[in-house]
Amino acid sequence: MSYDELELDTLGDRKTALFLIMSDTDDTFNFVIAILQSQLFNLLCDKADDEYNGKLPVHVRFLLDEFANSATRS
Repeated sequence: MSYDELELDTLGDRKTALFLIMSDTDDTFNFVIAILQSQLFNLLCDKADDEYNGKLPVHVRFLLDEFANSATRS
């Protein structure tokens, strides 16, 4: 049986480190990281608003090196 290993819904509830590593030479899967980043931003904002009156119990920091390169190019 499969299960959720990332448990993204627990971000903001407890201290967590999540590392997303992109390939320097192959951008085939960069869109996956772009989608994940977008979903995380939405998830954390919605969670703060819906469950914690606008503020998560654990401060969340994003350190985004090469952030602009994670978006897909047309």
